[in-house]
Amino acid sequence: SSSTTDLSDCDEDLDLGNRFHWVPPKGWDDHARKLRICARNSLHWQGDAPVPIAPTGSAWLLPCSDTLSLRIAKLQEMLVKAGWKIITSPPHVIESLGNKANLPHYAAKIGMAEFLPQHYASPERAVYPCVLKPAKGEYGANTWICMSRDDVYRNTQNFSTTAWVLQELV
Repeated sequence: SSSTTDLSDCDEDLDLGNRFHWVPPKGWDDHARKLRICARNSLHWQGDAPVPIAPTGSAWLLPCSDTLSLRIAKLQEMLVKAGWKIITSPPHVIESLGNKANLPHYAAKIGMAEFLPQHYASPERAVYPCVLKPAKGEYGANTWICMSRDDVYRNTQNFSTTAWVLQELV
């Protein structure tokens, strides 16, 4: 019998499926099981109190949304006391990263702006094709490749750099 555990085998009998938990539920659990990933997306926690108690063993709580990233950062002490392992950043950093319109300012502040795609202040100043996306949102929802300023206005009605990001297509 081997003394090591094969991490590619996330057999429930070995309790490896409880090693990583993505929250909130996004319907990914069956996919993770089929891919034999040692992660689950079946914990029904939306970031509210009380915090969930970690399963036995070394369980990591991993956010898969901007909202849960921020909640985990704010509740990290309670989550650790409940037995979870977490990786997080200060809430102000998560808020800066969660708003795509503010991201270039934050990146400039920490000397990383050169690593971002070019952002455009208006549809008239953009180089086309470019990407239009909401300042807040996830998984590419309401994101378009625009070929002209008319495309931008067709998709936004009233373009605003606080509500929308217009950036270089990379």
